[in-house]
Amino acid sequence: MSSTALHPSSPAAVATAQEAGLAQGRAAPGLLLIACLLVLVTCGAYVMAGPQAAMPAGASSLDAARAATAGAGGWMLLACWAGIPGDALLTVASLMLAQRAAAPGLRAGWIMVALVGAVFLGVDTMVGQVLPPLAAATQAEGAYLAARTLFDALFHMGTFIGGVGALMVAWSSVQRPRVWGTWLGGSGLLAVLAGAAGLLGWGWWLATGAAVTMMVAALAGWGWAGFRSAH
Repeated sequence: MSSTALHPSSPAAVATAQEAGLAQGRAAPGLLLIACLLVLVTCGAYVMAGPQAAMPAGASSLDAARAATAGAGGWMLLACWAGIPGDALLTVASLMLAQRAAAPGLRAGWIMVALVGAVFLGVDTMVGQVLPPLAAATQAEGAYLAARTLFDALFHMGTFIGGVGALMVAWSSVQRPRVWGTWLGGSGLLAVLAGAAGLLGWGWWLATGAAVTMMVAALAGWGWAGFRSAH
């Protein structure tokens, strides 16, 4: 054995382990914060694109949706470009938090949030890379309708799953940030209701958009609180 190897119980080895644990404790909430900030940019781009172009159950007619989508291509591309890395980081950060969670309910909640990131990877890819080209193409009404229907369904499904995950995280964590935990629970409940209504065909784009934005903001606050407490 090398003479420079540290004994597991030596002060230096203990300090090294503590520093490694501290770094791991900062990494997951830090990634969560970055992910949510990117997704909030995406949410803003969806707002600027408008409900006719980029929100589930927001189109009054197929022709109105295609016209709005063709005119909002820049904002929809921004939603895509910010959303893809944000969604990917959200999935990674949530899985890291799930791995560190002690309570089964909390672990399951973070896994549900990770699933949301995976679902919205598809949603945010479609909003920038699929819907605008189909809206601009001639004689592509059927293709646009199929893509828009899938987009709406995935958006509502992701909202519902995210709401369930947010409720599980907010209720299962014994060390949740007080303000952000309450906010996450409230936005999670709204997301469950909005997502379920959308999947049942009663969707209202404003409720869905508000629920997702509030939930992402609460997760950003949660990540910030966790990052600060790990210092």
